[in-house]
Amino acid sequence: MIIIVIPLPTTMKKTKLFSLCNIYIFLWLVYYLQSVVFGRVGTIYSRVIILFLSAVSIYCMVYALMHHKVNPYLKALAVFIALLTVYGLVLIVSSQTLYRVSIAVSDYTYLLSLYNSLLPIFPFYVFTRQGQLTRSSLRWWTIFFLVAVLMQYQANQQAALLRAMEIGSSREEFTNNVGYEFLAIIPLLAFFSDKKIIQYAGLAYVMVFLLLAMKRGAILIGAICIVYFLWSSMRGTKGNRKFYVLALSVAIIIAGYFVVQNLLENSDYFLYRWEVTQEGGTSGRDELFSTFFNHFINESNPFVFLFGNGAWGTLKLFQQVAHNDWLELAINQGLLGVVVYFVYLTKFYKVIRTARFSNEIHLAITLLFIINSLRSFFSMSYGDMSIYATSCLGYCLGMIAENKAKASQIK
Repeated sequence: MIIIVIPLPTTMKKTKLFSLCNIYIFLWLVYYLQSVVFGRVGTIYSRVIILFLSAVSIYCMVYALMHHKVNPYLKALAVFIALLTVYGLVLIVSSQTLYRVSIAVSDYTYLLSLYNSLLPIFPFYVFTRQGQLTRSSLRWWTIFFLVAVLMQYQANQQAALLRAMEIGSSREEFTNNVGYEFLAIIPLLAFFSDKKIIQYAGLAYVMVFLLLAMKRGAILIGAICIVYFLWSSMRGTKGNRKFYVLALSVAIIIAGYFVVQNLLENSDYFLYRWEVTQEGGTSGRDELFSTFFNHFINESNPFVFLFGNGAWGTLKLFQQVAHNDWLELAINQGLLGVVVYFVYLTKFYKVIRTARFSNEIHLAITLLFIINSLRSFFSMSYGDMSIYATSCLGYCLGMIAENKAKASQIK
């Protein structure tokens, strides 16, 4: 196979409005909001958009690996993507009909969800190295992200209401999966360290919608991230400004308390979710995890134990995904998948130490690691990263590489 690589533009002195980076992000937002923009999902327009976005993502991955001395994290990410790609292609070639709780699932969506999730890290890394994605432009895009994720939340709520009406239900409150998208915004707020009012207003905004989404995993991780965010912000502030930051932090905590109290008093569904959590309810996850773990650990076929049952082996065996990255990989890719994923997360953790040159970068990438590593235990993390997360991660990795390059020149 011959790969032709066209050089990307050299580093720009200032960000252009119609740069490839801005077009790329804009089209991702249109794709996320396709039900709002086009009136429904799966139109020819959304298909053309995702085709273009995938082409840019794959090209930038190849470009980064061939033209940049990428850090061990990006190498581990490339290996992880390559491994799952092989499994995904085998699934497509086999033309199997798979079901998730009796609903047919297209075989190509295995790779589509993987690529939509992980590949954008490479374009954002390249765009940062080329000067197309800067701290300033990322901050502006964060404002748009806050609007877009609210629109996603409302669209999901409306869709849930319509489904309830179709079956004759009068329910008006639901668990909203967009809670995890709000969670992904938190690391981006690290780049507003010189705009504390905007930073803490954004934090309060995210906190409120995390609670309203009623996604318990997102709320738990969100609480951990907000506490770490406030602690890190306090630690990095000196002089009279420290009192100012302390006052804002206390305000955030008090606001969170009153929002929870209000929901407990006025939302039957939130109260129900609260009581179930206190009683140790896991929405059946404990039984699901036990089933998947026992199946993996008791696998008698050495080949299957090492290499798994193939892409979406969980659907083949149980018509259900594992809701746990480790168990999903264990069933699908066997011990090999678990080991590769462990190495990937290890490299992710190690890259945090290289970000100490900037408090903002260090905070953002630490929060990203906390979110993705914790989520891997009770949700699907590697296959469900939004550009709210990948833009932040790609930018951090690009800035780490830029800092390393400058340090080498000084030496």
